[in-house]
Amino acid sequence: MNIYDDFIHHYYIFEGGEIFYMGFMIESRLERLRTINIGDTVEKLLSKFSDNFFTWEHDGFKTIRFYTDPVICSIQFTIRDGIIERISVNFFLA
Repeated sequence: MNIYDDFIHHYYIFEGGEIFYMGFMIESRLERLRTINIGDTVEKLLSKFSDNFFTWEHDGFKTIRFYTDPVICSIQFTIRDGIIERISVNFFLA
């Protein structure tokens, strides 16, 4: 198993000690993420991911979310002033 310092993993822990993995957030520039990275522009993002997406704005941040098909995970990009500041990935368990 690889551990990357630039991923922040999130878990839910339920009563009884059951652990549920929620997903991870990418907190810094990743050279291994080849097409879109923190620091890229929203124009580059939309040129690479031109499929359907959901978007909303709040407190000066714009959020763009894509879902894989069939829905297994969502990829969320947080943008301020046209620049990607955070990438979050959430996995859905069936």
